[in-house]
Amino acid sequence: MVERAWRPRALHRLSFGPAAELDRIVDDIQARAVRLGLSPGPELREHVRVSLPRRDRAKLTKYVQYALVRPFLMGVVRLSDTALKNRVLGVSEDEFLRDGHLYRLLEGAIAVHPSWSRYLDRHGAIIRGWALWEWAAFMQRHNPNVPAVAAKLAPDPSREGLGRQQRYWRAVGRREALECIYTARPVDPEDLTLDHFVPWSFVVHDRLWNLVPVSAATNSSKGDRLPPVSSLEPLAHLQSSALAVARQPPRLKELDQYIDEFVADLGVDRALLEEGNPSHMAAYLLRRYRDVVGPLLALASSHGFEPWTAR
Repeated sequence: MVERAWRPRALHRLSFGPAAELDRIVDDIQARAVRLGLSPGPELREHVRVSLPRRDRAKLTKYVQYALVRPFLMGVVRLSDTALKNRVLGVSEDEFLRDGHLYRLLEGAIAVHPSWSRYLDRHGAIIRGWALWEWAAFMQRHNPNVPAVAAKLAPDPSREGLGRQQRYWRAVGRREALECIYTARPVDPEDLTLDHFVPWSFVVHDRLWNLVPVSAATNSSKGDRLPPVSSLEPLAHLQSSALAVARQPPRLKELDQYIDEFVADLGVDRALLEEGNPSHMAAYLLRRYRDVVGPLLALASSHGFEPWTAR
């Protein structure tokens, strides 16, 4: 349970609800992992197994093993958790087999009803899909304004490379000098990296309007922290200048797809991106960035993403 909750909480800063102990427990584990230099995976899993305090184990598992069988106990669905526990533990083998309960608790084990065992084998994929849907709905209720909640629940979400976007920015940089929006230093188009202005771990996408060329040192320094709101202005100027350069003959490949992203995500007027004066386009883009991306920065901050300022 803790391992499955680690990535949504530690990486994406999702909450499991104000009453959930998981937030505190995962935060404690993450703090220890950083202090000890542990990486996600077997090393962290073993640390959790060995070091999770007994009181936290008890809180996390107190009524879990009784919850799924609750609907099978006809007439007692409104029992308190304590009464439900006693009722489940009191189910006899005859009652279990006769009434078709999903499972029965034994000493240190769970016995699944034979009929349900066959059903689970046959329809396991559907049940897993249902469980993930319910989990996503639960997390969305507790993180109502956070983007891409479902994508953040995958145990190890796959990420596409940034090859296309890097080729775009390199092509722009060969036509016009690039300048880092954070440091105002020149960026070599042949040695650039791409930074997610709003951290990837919050937005979980690689849309061009959120990607800016920076040096490797700046990218490493910023990590998944938040830039100052004042960076929105140089961001808008950089993007408007790049779009103007990219549409000049010969028009850069995939520019239409990138314009679609600006239109769909930022609500930008397509005609302006295709034909507008760069200075007018910069002012217009800045308004859209402030209206759309400004609130994203504030929301990410409220979910625990830390601020960053270039040095």
